[in-house]
Amino acid sequence: MSTVSIRRAIADDLPHLEKLERESFPDPWSGSSLRHDLLQGPGYYLVATQGNTVIGYISLWFVADEVQLIRLAVMPSRRRQGVGRMLLACGLKEARDRQAAYFHLEVRVSNTAAIRMYQDAGLSIRSTRRDAYDKPVEDGYLMATDIGE
Repeated sequence: MSTVSIRRAIADDLPHLEKLERESFPDPWSGSSLRHDLLQGPGYYLVATQGNTVIGYISLWFVADEVQLIRLAVMPSRRRQGVGRMLLACGLKEARDRQAAYFHLEVRVSNTAAIRMYQDAGLSIRSTRRDAYDKPVEDGYLMATDIGE
């Protein structure tokens, strides 16, 4: 089995991103939303690949000295194998390289695997947003870390 690589996403990756959205989220972004975010901003996308197959992605928004993790998705058959951790580590590295001061995200309170991964990467729960999600309605945790020096 070939190794997993991380690279910047390109337009040709859009069909794979759409598939990952449908497989990963109850409220997937449309192809046109993904295309706009990737090609016109503000999104910064990295993909995890194995061979020629896109197996995961992360999207970040860089605004002033803050970075927001918008989406992180991994192919269902490749979950719990470190792909999400690799993508998150690369996202945090990009934030540090750009000298961002603050990295944050929102996650469903029931997504314990993701919460654990984020905590392992140094993020902590800062607050709870009531009814932050639909399908099903659920609270979300705001998680963050200060990464500036």
